[in-house]
Amino acid sequence: MKSVIENNKVYFKGINALRFFAALIVLVSHVELVKEGLKVNHIYGNSSILANFLEMLGPTGVTFFFVLSGFLITYLLLCEQTGTQKINIRNFYLRRMLRIWPIYILFTLMAFFLLPKIDFFYHYYLSPQLANHLGVKLTMYLCFIPGFVLAFYKSIPWAGHLWSIGVEEQFYLAWPWLTKRFSNRFFLSAIVLIITLKAAAVFYISLNQTSSDWWLKQVLAQSKFECMIIGGWAAFLLKNNRLDRICNWGVKYLLFWVTLIFALLIFIPTALNDVLHILLSPLFVLVILGFIFSKKLKWAEHPIFIFLGNISYGFYIYHMAVIVLVIKLMPNAINYWCANNFGGNLVINVLYYTLSVILTIFIGGLSYYFFEKRFLKYKGKFAIVKSGK
Repeated sequence: MKSVIENNKVYFKGINALRFFAALIVLVSHVELVKEGLKVNHIYGNSSILANFLEMLGPTGVTFFFVLSGFLITYLLLCEQTGTQKINIRNFYLRRMLRIWPIYILFTLMAFFLLPKIDFFYHYYLSPQLANHLGVKLTMYLCFIPGFVLAFYKSIPWAGHLWSIGVEEQFYLAWPWLTKRFSNRFFLSAIVLIITLKAAAVFYISLNQTSSDWWLKQVLAQSKFECMIIGGWAAFLLKNNRLDRICNWGVKYLLFWVTLIFALLIFIPTALNDVLHILLSPLFVLVILGFIFSKKLKWAEHPIFIFLGNISYGFYIYHMAVIVLVIKLMPNAINYWCANNFGGNLVINVLYYTLSVILTIFIGGLSYYFFEKRFLKYKGKFAIVKSGK
C-alpha cells in the first residue's frame, strides 16, 4: 500500500502515462477513419493486417479507459467509505460533473453548431444528414446518451467518439450506490449477469434479424459496463490486500502482458471481436498493477508524462477535429513534394500522424490550463479522499 498512499493522498504511480498512451492509440486508430471521411487516400476498411490492427486500436484504447476508470473511481470510493463509514453521493456527482461536463458540453456544441459552418470539416456522408432530427440528437448528447444517436441515427461528424463518455456517465449513475454491497460475490455476479444478458439479447436479435431491434444491439455493444466492473473488482481486491500475487505477476511479466495484448489485436479471429474487450480487461488490470507497483518505470513519473496524463481527457475529446485540421491545413506544397518524391505517401502519412499528435497535445494543453482548471479548482472542495500529487 505504500506505493498507493503518499502524504495522506491516494496516488497511483504511472497512471498518467497509461492515460496518455490509451488516448494516443485511439488517435492513431482514428487517423485513417478521418482520412476516409475526408475522401483522402486511406487503408481503413481494407483486409490487410495493418488496417485491421489500426481499426482495433481505437476500441482497445476505449476498453482500457473503461477498466482504468472503474479501477480508480472504485478505489477512491472504497477509501472514502473506510474513512468516513459512508459515501457522499452528492459530492461524487459534483466531482464527476466538474471534471467531465465542461469540455464535453463545449465540444458537443462545437460539433453541432460551429464545425458544420466550416467547409473543411465537411464529411461526405455524415454532414448532409446532420440536420435530420437535430434537436433529438442534441438532446441525446446533452443527456449523456450519445450512443443512442449512433443506434438510431447517423453519427455526428467528428463527435461520434463521445459515446464512450456517455457510457461512463451512465455507469456511474448507479455505481456509488452499489459500493455498500461490494464483495467478491457481488462483483462476480454483476459481471456474469451483464455478460449473460447481453449475450442472450444479441443472440435473440441475430436470430430474428429484425431492423427494429438493431438499435438494441448497437446500445448493448457500446455499453461495456463489465469492463468497468472488472476494474472495480481489482480495486476492491487491492484495497483489501488480496492482490499480492497478481500485483507481482503484473510487475514481473509486464512486458509479456503488453505483448499479449497487441498479439490478440493482430491474430484474434474477426468472429471474436465482440468479446475481445472481455479478454482484454483482465490483461489491462495486470498492466495497471504492473505500472503502479513497478520500481523500474521511473520514466512514467517524469513531469512530461504527468502533464500528458493531465491533458489526456482533452486530448481524447478534441483529437478527431484536430486530425481534420492537420489533413486539411497541411500546405499544398508539402503534399506536392511528398507525392512526387521517393517514399512520398509514407512521408505524408508520417506527417499526418506526427502533426496530429503534436497539435492535439497543444490544444489539449491550452484547454486544460485555460478552461478545465477553472472547474477543477472547485472539484477538490468536494473530494473527501484527495487524489493525485
